[in-house]
Amino acid sequence: MHGKTISKIGRKNAIVIGLGVAALANAGMAVTGLIESSSPKTFIGTVIVLRILMGYGDSLAQTTIFSVVSQLYTDDLAAKLGYLRLAVGLGGMVGPICCDLTYQYTNFIVTFGMCTVLLLASLALCQTFLPEELNGD
Repeated sequence: MHGKTISKIGRKNAIVIGLGVAALANAGMAVTGLIESSSPKTFIGTVIVLRILMGYGDSLAQTTIFSVVSQLYTDDLAAKLGYLRLAVGLGGMVGPICCDLTYQYTNFIVTFGMCTVLLLASLALCQTFLPEELNGD
């Protein structure tokens, strides 16, 4: 699904756009905390749409990151992909625990606000440190 998109817009741009879409969707989720009790149907519909956008942004960034690692580290590819899978796996284990603890002691808005800040920080780091050469094939 993302192969043509990545080729058209470039790898660095795809990572930045993916993180941006995910960050906007997380910010939207934070805002839905304001409508949760006033309109349950609106809340559920909005959350479903935002979750689809989150998934799209995350999958665009993650697919592209695997592509970049495969392109840059051809000599030691198996080890580098192993490290990347380790990072993704740890994130999948630690992320929900951190968000659950945040939600227990704060609320829906703060939890997704925190995720938005982390995604925006990742976006800024990628925009700053990934080389522009990743956009040209």
